Amino acid sequence: MSALVPTFTFQFHITDACDQRCRHCYIFAEGACNLATMPYGQVEHVIASACEMCEHDNSRPYFYITGGDPILHPDFWRICELLAHRKVWWCVMGNPFHLTPEVCARLKSLGCRKYQLSLDGLPLVEVQHHHAHIASVIGEHGLSGHVLGLAIDGTGSGDDGTVWGCELLVADRVGYDRFWHLPAFRLPGATAAIREPWRAA
Repeated sequence: MSALVPTFTFQFHITDACDQRCRHCYIFAEGACNLATMPYGQVEHVIASACEMCEHDNSRPYFYITGGDPILHPDFWRICELLAHRKVWWCVMGNPFHLTPEVCARLKSLGCRKYQLSLDGLPLVEVQHHHAHIASVIGEHGLSGHVLGLAIDGTGSGDDGTVWGCELLVADRVGYDRFWHLPAFRLPGATAAIREPWRAA
């Protein structure tokens, strides 16, 4: 078995360009407006230098491409192709607003390992605890329409103000009907039963 190669992570800020104004962003804080974009030649040099350093250090480079929104860099796809050509690990930290199925497919084909989303500015949507579990499985498996989902994961607040625990829901990605559930009962040891579910057996 071969030894694990240590990873050296680079957060690589390639542009200040962004068409959002997220609350957490430092780029536009205090009225800053001196936006910069790293020229492609400089990007090439930084990547080559980082790879050389990692080769000397016997580590694997892993680039977190960031910015304002890195996808707005005029040479974004060229940079992705360069990283793919060098066979280095890389991912993107950006906003979700420019992601389409085509963009995601192209990122994946070029070796993008993940896309870390900044969700600032998106509307908050409250989701019932047990429905969230079932909806995540629906999304994970690319299902459409209604499913019959069973959520048995302990306790969570129900829509009716009671504590729910074992729920059979007819659900889709956005809504559900509570089809069946275990009848409510007192938890032996009260909240201790949440941490020690054997008490309710």
